[in-house]
Amino acid sequence: MTELYPVVERGELRGVVGSGGDATKICSVDGSCRYYLWVSRSRALDVTGLLNRRGILEVDAGRGRGFAPVRPWLSSPPYVHARAVPDLDEYARMLAGMVGRELRGRTVLLGFSGGKDSVAALLALLKLQEYIDFRLHVMFIHIPFLESPRNVEFVEKLASRLGITVDVRSAPRRDMKSLLKWRGMPRRGY
Repeated sequence: MTELYPVVERGELRGVVGSGGDATKICSVDGSCRYYLWVSRSRALDVTGLLNRRGILEVDAGRGRGFAPVRPWLSSPPYVHARAVPDLDEYARMLAGMVGRELRGRTVLLGFSGGKDSVAALLALLKLQEYIDFRLHVMFIHIPFLESPRNVEFVEKLASRLGITVDVRSAPRRDMKSLLKWRGMPRRGY
């Protein structure tokens, strides 16, 4: 999934742009989109007219058929109606009214990355516990060789500061090393 960013020209919204590692889409305000496939760090090809009805680019390169699911790579998360709230307490009260019955007495698992969205979700859930009785299980999964050990340090410091326990797990280093040697760095499609 890709997050869309506004394209503003002279104070007017002209469209949105979303980009992933391999492709970019640029959409106008009327909803029409162009799709570009990156072939190098500085060059992208407009493949809009080459996509099938499902948004997949199919290629016959002489050595067999290949494909690139360009449009699925760039699908956007559903946008929800939002409202501004002046503080975290008001937001927690609003959430309690919306989901209180469903959460009361249950366990909520928060997949925590340590990023700003995860921190915001964690703070909102901790505040929500002041209004609804539910258990919160926070889990962080560290991937050796791909993520810095500082990520683990940050999560542990944050947990200590908030007075909570975060279930920190790590993929086995030996397995990750073997997988990286065998398959290489992660890339789209594997």
